[in-house]
Amino acid sequence: MSGDLKAQRITILVVGLLLMVFVLFGPDEGSRGWVPPSSFHTNPTGARALYLATEDLGLEVDRWMFPADSLDDEQSVVVSLAPSEPLDRLEVGDLLEWVEHGGFLVHAAGSFRNALLSELDLDTERGDENRLERLSAPDASREALALVAESEAEIDWDGEVFEKTELGEKLFTDPEGRANMILLPRGDGHVLVLAGIDGLTNEELSESETALVLLRAIALFAEDGIVVFDEFH
Repeated sequence: MSGDLKAQRITILVVGLLLMVFVLFGPDEGSRGWVPPSSFHTNPTGARALYLATEDLGLEVDRWMFPADSLDDEQSVVVSLAPSEPLDRLEVGDLLEWVEHGGFLVHAAGSFRNALLSELDLDTERGDENRLERLSAPDASREALALVAESEAEIDWDGEVFEKTELGEKLFTDPEGRANMILLPRGDGHVLVLAGIDGLTNEELSESETALVLLRAIALFAEDGIVVFDEFH
């Protein structure tokens, strides 16, 4: 065995041992601080609880790990939670084309700089660290959210059933017409935009009015299609 080949094999072995030590003895998921709100994650800022709550609606739920141009009419709802990789304009175009054919897109923006918000021509309010704080709430959004609140879907939440009359006032608009959630009709479909993931994480979900409205909207628009959580971005 030549000296160079031996040195390469030793280097690979050392790197492999270091990775094994990190996996076995490194910090666990709960101690690493904030992580993206993935439906795989069970730590406080993950979204595993929302994924399971969506399954509890009796819907078919899956994870989506493909580009937006792969969506078709089998998927009726796409849930995109503060993606770590921003959507580019081509992806936004593909998503909105899918929506216009009857899809329901749920997008928790997180970042103030967002190609989808620009394409939807939404007035936004920036918070600290370029986080999206609030959204304008056009009349079309208030009317669409009212339909969600008045829908017949019942959400069983920790053994307690919330009926439509209890959500009639939870439309998230303030006296100046700003909101942290808006619902926009587009073509034959709808886009639900949230300013961020507040109320949707594992640690917040069980006491969240935002999550109740979101689940009600998913139940209303999913029909017989598959609800997919975007894990591609």
